[in-house]
Amino acid sequence: MKEIRLGIIATLMSVLAVFSSQADASTVLYYTSSEDSWVGLGETVTVVPDGEFSFTAYRNYDNGITFRINNFSAIPMPDVLRSWYLDFAAPYKANLQPGHYADATRFPFQEESEPGLNFSGNGHGNNTLLGYFDVYEVAYGTGDAILSFAADFVQYDEGFEDAWNKGSIRYNSDYPIPEPSTLALLLTGLPLLGIIAKLNR
Repeated sequence: MKEIRLGIIATLMSVLAVFSSQADASTVLYYTSSEDSWVGLGETVTVVPDGEFSFTAYRNYDNGITFRINNFSAIPMPDVLRSWYLDFAAPYKANLQPGHYADATRFPFQEESEPGLNFSGNGHGNNTLLGYFDVYEVAYGTGDAILSFAADFVQYDEGFEDAWNKGSIRYNSDYPIPEPSTLALLLTGLPLLGIIAKLNR
């Protein structure tokens, strides 16, 4: 019985450790995608600036925010290069502020009254797209500098609902990421608490 309890506790500790590391990540790109997605290719990916990948953030010409994430400087071999591009823009070239941005179309070709969104990478991008995004935090520095940013996004490649990408970008932000796989692990671990309680009776 003691060994079972210790094993269950160890499992819960590892689940909580993964959840905590995601929640505390200050700069990270996370996304998951459907198998029909041209951009995400069915992958679930987490990228952090760990010495291999670099994150660059700046204002784009629509007063929005652009991110460039890649390993070009760390790994100069073409067969293992990885890169992503992420663009956000508010309607009418307004500064991005916390809020929900519905009916986004492809940046930088969106209509003036529409939000702009673009998630592409590794040589894959869209001619057209539909989507939306939620900005939770944004702080601007001088010039084009971005001090912090937090947003979640959903993009439908070429406008097809089956070709979805769901992701989060955090830049110098402690706003937590709602990563589905981590939440699933946590929820899986919760019933184990009940087992522990029964074993201790």
